[in-house]
Amino acid sequence: MSQFLYLYNLQIDAEEPNNCMNAILEHKRNRYYQSLQKNPHFCHGLIGGTFIQTAAYAFMGRLFANYSEGSFE
Repeated sequence: MSQFLYLYNLQIDAEEPNNCMNAILEHKRNRYYQSLQKNPHFCHGLIGGTFIQTAAYAFMGRLFANYSEGSFE
């Protein structure tokens, strides 16, 4: 739950939640540096770390996006 709140607080305007891709990618970057600092056995491989993890974060932003009619105003 704490990671969700951290991502939620990265929003520009918390009154009208809008998890844009910039906030999601900033969260990914912050988690990467946090893992480097806290985990001495952290491994960020080329395929799994770079391609698959970035695709998963991008997929999350696209899958849970609000595509309702009034959301693009």
